Amino acid sequence: MKKSEKPPLNVYIIMGNGGTRKSSIINALTGHHGRTRIYDIKFKGRTKTEKKVYIITQSLQEYTNNRMAPLAFINFINRERTTNKFDYILIPLLINSSLGSGQDYFNEFRNVGWNILRIEISTINDNHLPDWIDNLPNHAINPFQQRNTELLKPTNVIAAKIRKRWRWM
Repeated sequence: MKKSEKPPLNVYIIMGNGGTRKSSIINALTGHHGRTRIYDIKFKGRTKTEKKVYIITQSLQEYTNNRMAPLAFINFINRERTTNKFDYILIPLLINSSLGSGQDYFNEFRNVGWNILRIEISTINDNHLPDWIDNLPNHAINPFQQRNTELLKPTNVIAAKIRKRWRWM
């Protein structure tokens, strides 16, 4: 990699249908309560390093007044990286949308060389997972099905489990 080149982007994703508390989980994971922001997240490991993570709390397919198709989002992030230092992003995605399915985003992310590190899939009913999810990188996927009776479970409890799996402090 040349000195002027940026390292590949590392992607964390909370994915689910509408109403599965993707944004709330991101807020609980990060303490972030805005639309977009770069946060320092401490990762577990020998050095317990902090990494800059670009966070978006609203699903890209429904991003207020700025819905972004996959390539538009990639171009947006590439522009952001020219003025801001970050090598990680955390985003929510809808499984299905008229603007593009989660699969459309994954395919484009991989086409440009982004690393999909982790995907948490939040659904209310496990029968709603589409077949294309089986084609995602196995190391990254962790479906967590929420039954209707669990929808009142505090998002910080869900976030604590995710933080542990992702090795975030």
